[in-house]
Amino acid sequence: NQIYTLIKDLAGLEAINSSITTLQGYYALAKDIDLESKLYARSVIGEIRKFATNADTLKGYFEGSFDGLGHVVKNLKISGTAREDSDDQFGFFGAAFGAKIRNVGIASGKVEVLDILGYEPSVGAGSLIGISAKSLISNVYSAADVVLKSPNKDRYTLSFAGGLIASATSYGQDAIPSRLENAYFTGSVLSEASNVAIGGIVGVNFAGHVIKN
Repeated sequence: NQIYTLIKDLAGLEAINSSITTLQGYYALAKDIDLESKLYARSVIGEIRKFATNADTLKGYFEGSFDGLGHVVKNLKISGTAREDSDDQFGFFGAAFGAKIRNVGIASGKVEVLDILGYEPSVGAGSLIGISAKSLISNVYSAADVVLKSPNKDRYTLSFAGGLIASATSYGQDAIPSRLENAYFTGSVLSEASNVAIGGIVGVNFAGHVIKN
């Protein structure tokens, strides 16, 4: 049996993102969390290269367990610009690798991303998760809006926008797929760029990611 840390306020929520160790922990929401006073540039929890030591290192993703216990996150506001050579992923969880996320909803909010990079690297925008790899996500929903903007609407890009998850994939040699179960989305997804993979639930599904119910 695992001991979960109860998240009772905004400070406790943001503390999850403070180190590689805390991103591997076990957490549960004790109440609804209102983010009305906050504007995030990329994510609330888990940023794919937050603790990276070089350009080839992926350090900073969430790989722990997060149980909302039926509670919701309100007024999520993310507004940012994709950085060069960063593989930026935007969402409440920017990147979730080997994580378990369940029983939580994004009750309201908006994720707005400006993609100025061109074909590479790819950029992902989702209200719950930017990129999910080897993760189990269940009993989740979102009513937040997702917008992926481009300074040139006809520019060819390789980016992803999803209502819940921007991109779902496996990662590493074992190629374990992610799994999404019992989920729904009631917000909107909009892209202004060409060649963007868009989905109401998942923007793009790689490597056999399982979506059920």
